[in-house]
Amino acid sequence: PSDELAMPKSKLYIERLRRAMIAKMEPKRSAVRAIVYDRLQPLQHRFRAQMIMNRLPATVARTRAKNRCNLTGRSRSTYRKFGVSRIMIRDLQQEGRLVGWKNSSW
Repeated sequence: PSDELAMPKSKLYIERLRRAMIAKMEPKRSAVRAIVYDRLQPLQHRFRAQMIMNRLPATVARTRAKNRCNLTGRSRSTYRKFGVSRIMIRDLQQEGRLVGWKNSSW
């Protein structure tokens, strides 16, 4: 067996695959979801749509997506605007790679 199959995939790689799957399935999921929540539809249609929705993989729900640092893959304290964690922002700022940020140390 090759080494590629033996190596675990990084969290960042898995998250990118998950976001691609979410984007691919979003039109179908939103269409079925609209039928489920439309109270003007007959109960049978809504129930059938709910069964279809239950068969979709759970990972295609938008709530399953997690914001991660693009540099390290850290999932906590990630700035949405930059896509980088607070620790990496501090490191980049100290290296002088972020323009307009004050240099601080403690």
